Amino acid sequence: MSNVVSIWQPSHEREGRKNLLEFVRFAKNELTLYSDQEDDFGKGWDAVKWRTRHARPVAMVFGFGSSYYTVDEPFEQPFMDFAKAFVRQEQSIDEKVSVSSWIYVLRLVYRSLQAQYPGKNTDILDFNADTQVSVEHAIRTASVADKKKYHYGGKFAKFNQWLFDKKIILTLPEWQNPFKRGVDKIEQLDESSKKWRDERCPSQHVMFTLADCFAKAETVKDRYYTSIMVLLCFAPGRASEIASLTVNSLQEEEGRFYVSWFSEKGFGDTKKWVPTAMVDVVKEAFNRLIEIGEPARKAAKHAYDYPDKFMIHSECTTPKDYPQNKPLGAIDFANASGIQSPSPRNKNVTTKVFRQQWVKQLLEKGEPTYHDLNKLVHKKYKKKDWPDNPMSGRPVWENLCLIREYEAHASAPTKLYSWVMPSVNEINSQIKKRTEAVSTLWERFGVKDEDGSEISLTSHQLRVWLNTHAHDGGMSDYLLAQWSGRADIEQNKAYDARTEGEKARLKNEIMNADQSNGPSALTIHRSKSPVPLSKFGINRTGVADFTGLGFCVHNFAQSPCTKAGECVTCKDHVCMKGLPDTLENLEELEKLVAEQLDVAKAAADDHTFGADRWVTHLGWKLAHLRTIIAGMKDESVKDGTLIRIPVEHDPSPTRRALEAKGETTELQEEDEKASLDLKKQMLGIF
Repeated sequence: MSNVVSIWQPSHEREGRKNLLEFVRFAKNELTLYSDQEDDFGKGWDAVKWRTRHARPVAMVFGFGSSYYTVDEPFEQPFMDFAKAFVRQEQSIDEKVSVSSWIYVLRLVYRSLQAQYPGKNTDILDFNADTQVSVEHAIRTASVADKKKYHYGGKFAKFNQWLFDKKIILTLPEWQNPFKRGVDKIEQLDESSKKWRDERCPSQHVMFTLADCFAKAETVKDRYYTSIMVLLCFAPGRASEIASLTVNSLQEEEGRFYVSWFSEKGFGDTKKWVPTAMVDVVKEAFNRLIEIGEPARKAAKHAYDYPDKFMIHSECTTPKDYPQNKPLGAIDFANASGIQSPSPRNKNVTTKVFRQQWVKQLLEKGEPTYHDLNKLVHKKYKKKDWPDNPMSGRPVWENLCLIREYEAHASAPTKLYSWVMPSVNEINSQIKKRTEAVSTLWERFGVKDEDGSEISLTSHQLRVWLNTHAHDGGMSDYLLAQWSGRADIEQNKAYDARTEGEKARLKNEIMNADQSNGPSALTIHRSKSPVPLSKFGINRTGVADFTGLGFCVHNFAQSPCTKAGECVTCKDHVCMKGLPDTLENLEELEKLVAEQLDVAKAAADDHTFGADRWVTHLGWKLAHLRTIIAGMKDESVKDGTLIRIPVEHDPSPTRRALEAKGETTELQEEDEKASLDLKKQMLGIF
């Protein structure tokens, strides 16, 4: 009989280990991301340092070192395989640039497990409540900003939930992020924060110079990047989100234009409406980008249609029928690959042409062919989800901002067979000074700030400028969040760069208002507060309902609304000059009603039954709309003036019945008196 005693293991532990081993096997053998990596420790899965596939790769070090990018102490097994499997799966789902946060959390978990079980190989299956406490303490005592702690805590909470959901650790207690996001710097009141906030929002001068650069742009580089700036200025957008735009993203709907846009941070697909004043500019930006990117789109489409054939371009010097698998001479190779100077038929090719690392590796395998070049092209330019763009779900050759590599470069020759998308850093480098080697738009156009200093911005500041002025104009938090593509309206305040004086302006208007009448309805609305009915001359307790075109003052306790959305011809609807977007919305409605009236008139001319009634109704509605719009545009009418339909233009059924009998009531006389007072208040508009 054997003297070895088998210790019983609970089923949940056996199940957890089984699931962990299956997960690692799946990630190692079936997922392929980063399988081309290589370092001193090995190749592919065995490499300890991976790099993302972005334009500017970010290192992922599975261990510790003297710096973030060095490896002095790799993770132990079996934690190493788990960490690689976890990162490979997360990045395969959505390859992020900010993968360093996951590496940071994995390092904290690793150190905590080491401290808990000294002398034992570090294993994720030993993760428990004590590990949670240890990691939380490490984050809490870390010398990083509160916002970073909040971010790391969020990642760690997601990591805990993942371990439980995947049934790797079934007894794991729930862990919630205890760290607060902290007060955004834009909201802090210390002197350095005030100065930072003042500099955060670009001035009107800077924004106008950006528009001027767009108008004057002539080179491919200037036309390309100023067009991208236009797309980031007509509505708040993140520079990374332009990757979602296609050549068909600009659409028209009932006379209005919008851009189909994918907003990140959980908001998803949305329509960003183009302000009327910017329609022509946005159209021009789209046309420029479509024109500039056409060769890149053709290159991408060729790679899809002919995956085994290198695209013969205008700089190739071989005969048209040159075989794809026949070795290329030095000059032909240099011209085809685009690695020499812009004079393609220069016979004085030197060894400088072949100093690039990828060229050396290619030559080591023998004389290169078009077929070899084609393999390199596909490896470099085919991104995740090829041939589709994961943000739009459309093929990459429909990307609006697609461009050939180095096409917007000052000196390097364009790779005529390539297709790339600009990174956020490349976009920012055009408006923010980074190195002497890259000139900004302002430098190329000789533009300075008002004080004569150099202009330097980031694409994020364009978003701040739009949000700040929207805040100042009284846009509601919900509409502002929707316009900006935010799932959480609480994030609006992080983009409000108004000075304390500007923020206090509305408060001062309210506090300094005439004490007998109080602040006006317009001032109350701009302060995002409910407007009392008394501000509209209504002797009734309650507040008015904002409709987007004005305010509804109907007494719903007396009767339900019978207008079914016909607010502009209702006596209980009050428009107000100065309300944000009201005039624009009324003018859009005017266009639609005018179109409907033309259709009704044509039908009436054809003696279509009932069409004459529609001519009467729509003509009546259009007349009121145009009268309200005329009042809105009248320069002699002050902001805050109330504009509404007189009572006699919209009599109630009861009043009509009484008038038909020639009877008058005390209530009717009061209505007429109120109507007369309102007419006086509207400065004789009706």
